[in-house]
Amino acid sequence: MSRPCTWDLGDTLSGGPSLYDRAVAEESRRPAGAPPTHRRLPVQTPKPSHRESRSALSAPRVVATTVRLLGGPPDRDVLTVLDRRLRRLVWHRHATSIRTTIQRRDLPGDRLRLLGRWCATRGEHPNTVAFGMTLLGLRGTDDDRDTLLSLGVHSAFAKEACVALAHSQAEPDRALLALARRSVGWSRVHAVEALAESDDPVVMEWLVRESCTGDVLDAYAALAVAKAGDLAGVLAHDSLDENMLDGAARVLHALTDLDAPVAALASYPGALRAVDDYVRHVAARGPGTWHVRGLARIDRYLGSTGARRAPWPPDDVRHVRSRLRALLPARDS
Repeated sequence: MSRPCTWDLGDTLSGGPSLYDRAVAEESRRPAGAPPTHRRLPVQTPKPSHRESRSALSAPRVVATTVRLLGGPPDRDVLTVLDRRLRRLVWHRHATSIRTTIQRRDLPGDRLRLLGRWCATRGEHPNTVAFGMTLLGLRGTDDDRDTLLSLGVHSAFAKEACVALAHSQAEPDRALLALARRSVGWSRVHAVEALAESDDPVVMEWLVRESCTGDVLDAYAALAVAKAGDLAGVLAHDSLDENMLDGAARVLHALTDLDAPVAALASYPGALRAVDDYVRHVAARGPGTWHVRGLARIDRYLGSTGARRAPWPPDDVRHVRSRLRALLPARDS
């Protein structure tokens, strides 16, 4: 029977609270059952060295220091060097290179995970935390789920959390769903995009029912939601409960919002069918429903330049707009 690894790097380098500690403390102050809120880094951090970050040797130095640290007993001096090297990087420029290089090395998996956990939970700089999450994506286990979720709700760590959850968990889709449910803004966008290939019925239903919240950032993930959640198939049902129709409406609104950064309805294969069935559901509920206001946004999109460039038969577009406009309040002449 193998012994558990006792390779211990100790507490934070400064002795103060880590970013993870601050994130957990912030979470504990939220009232039970309160809706998700935007999360930002709890502390300001110094700017990286752009000169160092542009160096071709920056990522290899991080990897070499990691290999040196993992090859011996816990060494706080080497750990300090690793932390200093990470702090000087513009992380997103080197994240992929560092991950793939470490992945190719034959490094002790138990120590790699322990280093990942230390950096993620004891790191005091965002780059150190992101590096730890990257390592957990390589050697993490189900036991790291809560750590990744607590950090992933912060937009600065959302990408790393999604990658780590997708590669370390026995049920990655359910872990990503948990992150999406706890997040808003960019954190939710990244989690929803990571769920775009899911065929889990629970995930597919949630995507249409709840993933879009009315945030302007919904537009970035709405196309992925429509495809993964089979928006057209959902709206094709004879009847929908109010929450599902509300969710489907928010997806359509995000796909057709010309004031948002992306309006992607033309890229969705079932677009006109989805709109036509949505109009049918709104008509069945009567003109007093709030959905009528959303119809004006969709009509505006269908008359836009982007819609005219879509591969839709003009007669089909005119048919849908005619049915849609019949539900809009009459305008003063």
